[in-house]
Amino acid sequence: MTRFVAIALLLLSLTTTARAQTLNCQQPDSDIDRATCRSSGLMTVRSSVGVSYEGLLSTLSGPAREHLVADQERWTRGNQSLCIESINRFATGRTDTQVAACLAERMSARNGRLRAIPSGADYPFISEQLLLKAGLAARSTYRLFAAYPRFDRPGVDSKALNERIERSANERVGVGPFPTPGDSYPGPWRVELRHDLRFPTRTVAAVLTSDYSQLDAVPPRSISLGMLVDVAAGKALGIDDVFTDGWRQVVPALCLEEIRRSPNSIPSDAKLLEMLSEPNRWLFGREGVEIVFRFYEEGATSTSARLIAIPYAKLKDIIRGDGALASKAR
Repeated sequence: MTRFVAIALLLLSLTTTARAQTLNCQQPDSDIDRATCRSSGLMTVRSSVGVSYEGLLSTLSGPAREHLVADQERWTRGNQSLCIESINRFATGRTDTQVAACLAERMSARNGRLRAIPSGADYPFISEQLLLKAGLAARSTYRLFAAYPRFDRPGVDSKALNERIERSANERVGVGPFPTPGDSYPGPWRVELRHDLRFPTRTVAAVLTSDYSQLDAVPPRSISLGMLVDVAAGKALGIDDVFTDGWRQVVPALCLEEIRRSPNSIPSDAKLLEMLSEPNRWLFGREGVEIVFRFYEEGATSTSARLIAIPYAKLKDIIRGDGALASKAR
């Protein structure tokens, strides 16, 4: 009997999930559905999100399944706040294009994360959180938001890690008031933090944050920031947690080799090592790591930031055998 009830509940859950993914454009249920029905592109990417979500969900049970369902619902509510309410609230004309662009970005990013997240027993319990502040100031608008991850794995103390991530998000969304004294920039003021997830291994997550802002008359600022997290331990990893001390010779040499192919300004050896000692420059992935030299910094190109991609094959001799990425040295 117990097994029968469990199977019945599972079938009910699957039916409910399928119904939630169905979109009736004859009678759309929400502002998001109405916007989606007006765009074939949004219809396509929405369908992709549904397939990816249901595919991941089908591998989960118990707390993991409940976590993903709750996160998907939270993400959907975030779409309403970010792409519908905060745009329509201050608009003076039609907002279809802005709403569609916001939804397209959110759906594409969600689809990528759902496809990247490890399934089954390795499900990492990472949820998306959203901070949003929007209003009027000096007859113009401000719209500041941060979409960031929270690590929720049961039995793991991720409190310090989550507080660090949330504090950083609050600092970015908490800028203002607008305009600042003496500032002639008329707005709109914007801060947009988005994140992506990569999984170099099934137990290690790389959080890649895109930080875009327009807070004054200078050109918009956009930077990429990385964080490597041991999901099972609930803590961020430093460079020395991943590599032996030999990285201080190997990685600068590889970076200089690439910088000299299209030089603009070449940092000194000491400056380069100082820059590489900043963990948020390292964007880890499945096949290797990208190192960011930001626009206007030494090491960047004359027109943009520089990303130097280094495959793990070139780093295998300095990857720690007892570290989180030990499998990449094999």
